[in-house]
Amino acid sequence: MMGDLHGAAEQISPVMSMPPKLRMATVTNYLVEMDARLRDKRFHRSDIASDLREQIREFNAAALSADQVAKEDG
Repeated sequence: MMGDLHGAAEQISPVMSMPPKLRMATVTNYLVEMDARLRDKRFHRSDIASDLREQIREFNAAALSADQVAKEDG
């Protein structure tokens, strides 16, 4: 991310369209880490950071747990 919010938004845009059953822990954990970085005080007044954080919360909230994926596949 390195402080470039526009670049970060572009990079995660394709990820945000992943269907819930493909939202593996690797992806959701990475986004949790990104959300933590976006809480930095240098981004507090940034609308882009706020929008990204909301997208991350919605994405992770819709991710299916491993148990749910197993039930759907099984």
